[in-house]
Amino acid sequence: MSAPYVPMFSSRRVKRAYLFLIPFVLILILIHYGYDGFNKVYDYHTQNGSSSIFSLTNKNNGIDRNAISSIYPDYTIFPKNFKEKLPVSTTHHKNIKFNGSPDSVLTPEIANMNYTSHSISIFSSLNPGKSECNLINYHRDFEISDYLVLPDELIKLAKVLKYQLENEPQFQELGKFFEGDQIGRLLKKGQSRQHFYKFAGTSVWLEKHGVHLMISRVIFSQTGEKTDPQVSLLYAQIYDENWKELVDVELVLPITNADNERVYEKSKFPRFMPIPFYHNADKTKKRWYGPEDTRLLLVKNQYGENEPVIIFNSYHRKILKVTNGKDGDTKVRTTFRFYRSMFIGWLFQYQYGKLNTDGFPDLNHNGISYTKIKELRIEGQDRQRVEKNWTPFVDPSERNVNYGGRDDYIYLIYQWNNLKILKCELADFIDDSQSTCKLAHIDLKDNEEEVGPVRGGTELIPIQTNTERNLWIGFLRAHIKKCGCGGSVYRPNFLVLERIDEVFKLTYLSGSINFNIPVYGFKDFETVCAGREANALIPNGISMFDEANDYMTLALSVADQDNTIIHIQGVRSLVESLEHTWEGKRNSKQLSKQIDCVVEHATEVCKQYAEEHFRIGDSEAAKKKAEEERVAAEKAQKEKEEKEKLAKEKEEKEKLAKEKEEAEKQGEKN
Repeated sequence: MSAPYVPMFSSRRVKRAYLFLIPFVLILILIHYGYDGFNKVYDYHTQNGSSSIFSLTNKNNGIDRNAISSIYPDYTIFPKNFKEKLPVSTTHHKNIKFNGSPDSVLTPEIANMNYTSHSISIFSSLNPGKSECNLINYHRDFEISDYLVLPDELIKLAKVLKYQLENEPQFQELGKFFEGDQIGRLLKKGQSRQHFYKFAGTSVWLEKHGVHLMISRVIFSQTGEKTDPQVSLLYAQIYDENWKELVDVELVLPITNADNERVYEKSKFPRFMPIPFYHNADKTKKRWYGPEDTRLLLVKNQYGENEPVIIFNSYHRKILKVTNGKDGDTKVRTTFRFYRSMFIGWLFQYQYGKLNTDGFPDLNHNGISYTKIKELRIEGQDRQRVEKNWTPFVDPSERNVNYGGRDDYIYLIYQWNNLKILKCELADFIDDSQSTCKLAHIDLKDNEEEVGPVRGGTELIPIQTNTERNLWIGFLRAHIKKCGCGGSVYRPNFLVLERIDEVFKLTYLSGSINFNIPVYGFKDFETVCAGREANALIPNGISMFDEANDYMTLALSVADQDNTIIHIQGVRSLVESLEHTWEGKRNSKQLSKQIDCVVEHATEVCKQYAEEHFRIGDSEAAKKKAEEERVAAEKAQKEKEEKEKLAKEKEEKEKLAKEKEEAEKQGEKN
């Protein structure tokens, strides 16, 4: 017979124990959260009816601080729905967390700007049999805002680079490019602008943080010549929704570290990104080290999150052969071959070392963490000496639902004339050392054309229209040589790409667009169309596209010198106004006149631009003519003065001779 259960404490004693236990637990919780900073996280969100789109939901000293750009550098931004705990940097440091709509980037300030109508000519490829450009040319309009040149802040940029060169191992190896403390000397002399050039900015919206992440190319020239840079780096900045830079701000980012662990990391901006690349500061003649022509876009990763990736080209080396020494020589000789190849990089993922850029493992780099990159290699094709200007996009309809809706592939347009598209790996790599690319589409297999004058441009973004078709839009750049303005002219071209099943078609491509943005000289700001210089307005990336309200923000650069943004209203309406009658058939007989017509239009625009600036007087030809006229006028004036002088001297001489003759006659009479 078992003994009856006797409780250790009476019910009254249990109640008393709970009375003491509950406050004790609450105190522990308060202490825990009080010291790890979690209770210091403020919320901010999008204000629909205010021009100040960021607003703290808490008040500081009774003051509601609406403009988020005014409260930096005191803040760290946590991602939306962040649930982890990180220590607070300082007692006065404030932490905020975005709780606004991740889909809405359009602000009242942008929507309420003054917009003016802008006309473009757009050429169709739907009727390849038509041989005259005017028969496939459609005139359309959208509205544009005034352009905005983002401040370059080169002094701040130089200070950031100086700090990273002195403190971060990924950058310390680049010290020889800057000859000791050359940056410090330039800052003291106020000469940073003569040696640093920042341009080609492209950005994405980080929806969980409520900010724009912009990546710009920064080149450094020891000689001070923009056309003679030794190294190229990528500079990352954070902007709010109204394009005010947030300086010295920290973002808490989900990253995959070099040990392949998914963790949160605090990253301070602005900063240079630790992109791995091969370099040799002792050999810089005809070599340009570092990433170039960077394009930035979002892809969906296995965690169901949008993640920024970059596509760029970079100079690197590969082992060609290894030979052993002869006749007792124990040295092993390695022969390298150098290439400029295309790469993909994951900004929030990391790798150890630079094996994939330097050609062999180096103990000096093996323990250093760099941005994760992979070379883009075309299957079944030898590596080309130079690859450039591939245009990226993803197809959301192909996302892998078994892995968080991730993008398994990225598409890259290899060339636009005789459209050629590659499909490259983003996951499940055949060869883990690279991203293998397969040919996904080519217009005419037997027509091997060169890349041509229409190339590069922005990333492409999908667009949903009332046509219910699989469409992408973006901007290319036409590179027209010897058209009457310097060496060449670059201008943006709007495009519409369509896909039906496994076939792609460049259905529409516009002529040159200037967006009312003045293009200054490449070397001398006040002289355009000079020598063999480029006259360049280049589209870099689509920073925002609000389909519902039909607003877009486009990032461009002028003369490889600045970052300019412009807002466009009506792009979706323009696309919907066009005919979409393609049935998915590949034209196996002939290519459309579309590209030829675009080049013809760009050439004519170039000539008109040159003529206009000749009339204005700021082109090299106009200034040369003005100088010739000035010299000719001076010469004519001198000749006139000399002629008048000679005539006067002759007159004086004749007068004296006459007076002498009269005097002699008078003397004879006397």
